[in-house]
Amino acid sequence: MGCLSNPDFKSSTLLNAIKSEASVEYQARVPDATKDNLAEVGTSIFNWSSTRNEFVSALFNRIGKVVISDKMYENPLKEFKKGMLEWGKTIEEVFVDLITENAYDASIAEEEIYKRNMPDIKSVFHDVNRKGFYKTTVENETLNLAFTGESGMQSLVDKIIAKLFTSDEYDEFLYMKNIINQWGIEGKYHVETVVNPTDEASAKVALTKIKEISNDMTFMKPDYNFANIKTHTLKKDQIVLISTYFDALVDVEVLASAFNMDKADFIGRRVLIDDFGGLQDVLCIVCDRNWFMVYDKLLRTEDLYNQQGLYFNYWLHHWQVLSASIFHNAVIFQTTTPTITSIDLKPDTATVAKGCAVQLVVEATGTNNPPSKATFTHDGTSDRTYVSSTGLLVIGDDETGTAGDVTVTATSTFDITKTDTAVITVV
Repeated sequence: MGCLSNPDFKSSTLLNAIKSEASVEYQARVPDATKDNLAEVGTSIFNWSSTRNEFVSALFNRIGKVVISDKMYENPLKEFKKGMLEWGKTIEEVFVDLITENAYDASIAEEEIYKRNMPDIKSVFHDVNRKGFYKTTVENETLNLAFTGESGMQSLVDKIIAKLFTSDEYDEFLYMKNIINQWGIEGKYHVETVVNPTDEASAKVALTKIKEISNDMTFMKPDYNFANIKTHTLKKDQIVLISTYFDALVDVEVLASAFNMDKADFIGRRVLIDDFGGLQDVLCIVCDRNWFMVYDKLLRTEDLYNQQGLYFNYWLHHWQVLSASIFHNAVIFQTTTPTITSIDLKPDTATVAKGCAVQLVVEATGTNNPPSKATFTHDGTSDRTYVSSTGLLVIGDDETGTAGDVTVTATSTFDITKTDTAVITVV
């Protein structure tokens, strides 16, 4: 129910709510508000700088957020945010891969009993990468709207406060769509090509492929995440980011059946997207609920009164981590087939000390969101030298290399004829 239809949403009600939590000085100077004395209340607030400043801070920081919560534009992807990052500015995401089975052999048990078998632990870091603020100026004449009648507070909120928070919500949606877009540009999705749906019949053909992959994602496999680790996504954790066009073309009942869900359950996991941030020919993305890595680091309001100009400047600051997880499944369904002309392993040369590491990155060149996922091999001489599935090369502390070098080869998982190498000098 909107605020305008709420009989409790009145200027006098909100003014008294502010007073009930105000300082002793404010409560002493400002009378209780009724529908008949709003002008008097306004005068008592604005005649003193301390009460004026306290009123504006309370209005924006407490009342404003509560009042507009059911009126403002809401980011459709907001439910996938992870919450508040309380400490620091970096999130380390850690994944422990499955343990490899060993064949039982009693003859070597005595030799190997004390040997270490370290777990395969992979980690990536997500940093605060959005630091923005919104600023608006509020003049005393505008604040006086709150004291012109019982609907005055609503006018004030609609004119000023809602615009700040709505602007932030909309921009957050654009930032999260940019994550979707960037993931495609970097080739990190598992790509599936489906028939281009022009009617309900051809749409059902596309859905057959989508259903196949959705079912397959429930099994432990490395196929559908960029880190190439064995993981799965249960049906209840699969989120369907679907284009408005494809959703309109196919009945929701049919869509739900493609994911082996009833209609009500499927609607709760379906998110309509007007576009995918710039990616073309995309029908939908099926991803793990935990794929988005979006945290708020700071969400704070500040205000400052300009005594000479007789106006308030008001700021809304919003800092965030905006990223996605390479460890969780994410599959893009598009109507065009990717092509890869080459892959580039970067850096192509580097110098690394024994016992240290370097992160290698694969970039794919081609068309239609070419996947950049690759497997890695190396020609190092040490058993302690390895390349992780995410491209992290660790040089063993006893590595000698071939003439002092270790060559790493990346092979595209999409097209195994496409390879590239990097030469690492060991020091």
